[in-house]
Amino acid sequence: MLTEWIMKKARFAGIAIVAGVALTACEARDENAAPAADNEMPEAAQTSQVTRIDTDPAPAPAPQAIKTVPFARGSTMDITNIEIVGDIMTVEFRLTDREGNWTQNIDLDQVNYIEDQTSRMVSVLQNNDGQYVASPLTANGSSVRVQTRDGIGWFKFPRPAEGVTTISLSIPEAGSLNGLPVPST
Repeated sequence: MLTEWIMKKARFAGIAIVAGVALTACEARDENAAPAADNEMPEAAQTSQVTRIDTDPAPAPAPQAIKTVPFARGSTMDITNIEIVGDIMTVEFRLTDREGNWTQNIDLDQVNYIEDQTSRMVSVLQNNDGQYVASPLTANGSSVRVQTRDGIGWFKFPRPAEGVTTISLSIPEAGSLNGLPVPST
């Protein structure tokens, strides 16, 4: 027990000696430094001007809406893009609610479009396993779940028939999405 106490005191003394030597070296260096001229301030007291250059890119502006309609609980839905690649049409949307942020589920079996020229109804695409092709999908794959504070999502559909120039999109709880332009390819 006495030996342990002596060892602790010896370690403490060693640390104190090392710290003392380091401080003495710092003081000696300051004494040997050239004296400052009357009109110069010591280096530690000098101030410098710092100019910050912001290298972060500005946030990208929200895409311009093709159409904005009322949505659930006083929020709005923007159709932001309709794009056709090959035989697939993608419809992108954004939900916005400046008053709050909540989650909205959209049942995919109720989402479709009608070709305005032919009256043909077309549902959201499903893959070979029967899974809807949309995002952000819920765990069971039957709906998309989107935040209303600038939440984004998309649906994929089969391409409209040749000659179709507008569609009417049906999304539960969304206002009228009639006459949406179909991009020409």
